[in-house]
Amino acid sequence: MKSLIKIKPSWIIGLVVIVVGCLLVIKYNQQNPQAKKPASQIGKQGTDSNASSAEAASSTQSESPGEKLRLVSAVTCLDIDETEGKPLLPKLAFSKNVDYLFCYSEFGGQIESQRVFHRWVYRDEVVSVTELTISQENSKVWSKCLIPRHSEGAWYVDILSEEGGQLGRVSFSLN
Repeated sequence: MKSLIKIKPSWIIGLVVIVVGCLLVIKYNQQNPQAKKPASQIGKQGTDSNASSAEAASSTQSESPGEKLRLVSAVTCLDIDETEGKPLLPKLAFSKNVDYLFCYSEFGGQIESQRVFHRWVYRDEVVSVTELTISQENSKVWSKCLIPRHSEGAWYVDILSEEGGQLGRVSFSLN
């Protein structure tokens, strides 16, 4: 009984935090199974009018010839796992106190080296536009947007082709 008295409450709290963190990682990995990619396949690219970075990770896809560029998936998330090229904690609603968010897009079809754009919009006002270059080797891209203070409510990110056509839209909110 005396040995239990010597255990500090902060140790117990730390242990609980570690266990919960491990369980969240396991749950996320079970919900998002993807093949792991070696770090040597990861590349960076992109420019942002908001001075935030845009990056891309490699992917190999087998598509039927002649199929034009298409958006396979797009999500907003809190961070990107750069070694895996995957979004971390994708959501539809975020805390109004976040400093920045990411928009992750994956493309399929006939991918030639071309530009796509992520246009971040709040209350019908463009907050940031990020230019990204995709190719057959870099079909997964993401942008990062600095979130202004006091910007609660509905947001969306338009994913646009080089010609300006809308390939998709990701809606989310800050609460």
